Amino acid sequence: MKKPIAMIVLFALCAAMMTGCGDKPASEPQPAPGIYTEDKVPELILAPADDSASVESLSIQPGNYSWTWPKGNGESASVEACGLGPTDPALLTCVEPIQLQKAATVKLIWPGFPAQSVSVVSWDVGVFDLPAGVEQTQQDEYLRNVELTEEEDFERTLVLEPDRVYDVYASWQEVTGSSFGNAHYYVITKAAENVWEPWEEQLAGGWQNSESPEITSELRAVFDKALDGFVGVGYEPIAYLGSQIAAGTNHAFFCKAQVIYPNSMPYFAIVYIYEDPEGKAEITDIASMTVYGDLDENAGTAAQLPGGWSFAEAQEDGMAAFERASEYLTGASYTPIRVLSSQVVAGMNYCVLCQAQVVAPGAKPYYTLVFVYKDLQGNAECKQFKDLNLARIKELGADAS
Repeated sequence: MKKPIAMIVLFALCAAMMTGCGDKPASEPQPAPGIYTEDKVPELILAPADDSASVESLSIQPGNYSWTWPKGNGESASVEACGLGPTDPALLTCVEPIQLQKAATVKLIWPGFPAQSVSVVSWDVGVFDLPAGVEQTQQDEYLRNVELTEEEDFERTLVLEPDRVYDVYASWQEVTGSSFGNAHYYVITKAAENVWEPWEEQLAGGWQNSESPEITSELRAVFDKALDGFVGVGYEPIAYLGSQIAAGTNHAFFCKAQVIYPNSMPYFAIVYIYEDPEGKAEITDIASMTVYGDLDENAGTAAQLPGGWSFAEAQEDGMAAFERASEYLTGASYTPIRVLSSQVVAGMNYCVLCQAQVVAPGAKPYYTLVFVYKDLQGNAECKQFKDLNLARIKELGADAS
């Protein structure tokens, strides 16, 4: 049975993809709510308005915005961000849909500095299927204004419907000594019956992702027993990914691998081991993997890792970049296990093995490779995710038995 999921990946991750930006008329402004001097545009919190709402509280960062803040001594500073518009199909790569089984009423909350005026417009998600360069009138066929319920203390509620894209426009009037400006916040919803639930797909074939990636002493004993006498390649377990109950137990270990040969390059592999009821253990399959998470039986013979990547011995810089980048992720929790590799670009790319869990009732943990980019100023963002499907990898990627 499909279960509702509440997920949003912050639109700020796509600010580098530049297009035009523009303001919208907002509702009639209310009196200034107080003094706010931060240099950051307030985040928007979507909170369930009642117990029947099938969403959890979510934090949304602004997309396009214009913001001015006081610096003291009568001076101020300003910034303007122009990114993707609400009907640009590329928005789908930046904003993870909120997945709904039915309409849900949510509160619009700007903690500490409520917006003085707010308006919302909404399009059917079919607008993303329109060909590039269509007339605005064609897009407008998918458009409708959305009524907001406004109460005291600047509290507003909004009804979210499945398969819609929402543009929430908020503004703050100029007040002496306070920050002010305007911002757009983008929300996409999707009907729950169309939801892909990664933990369900990964459980195909009876495999169960492990609750913990820790290599316990018992698991290490199974691994060492199966590898006893294995020659040609050295395997060092990094994480325990999961198991499958058969006439005994199948185990899956994520490993660092290296051909036992001078100057060979490390690579990665998932080692599958069968443990029988008597405790005997043997390797059943080995799926070699490039740093990109692609299966490649020749990964161990490459003179160097593809694309200028190198195996990450040091962990501190990559972990710090991941922690900064993961601040912009909501709807799922990501626990880093190890920085696997890195690449020098105009900044740094990192590949991080993580255990993940969607914030939804009944969600199970799963494992994924998270690719993080850190720019020269130290800003970081998650650029790509590649989930590890144990059943599929075993079926398609085994190169030894």
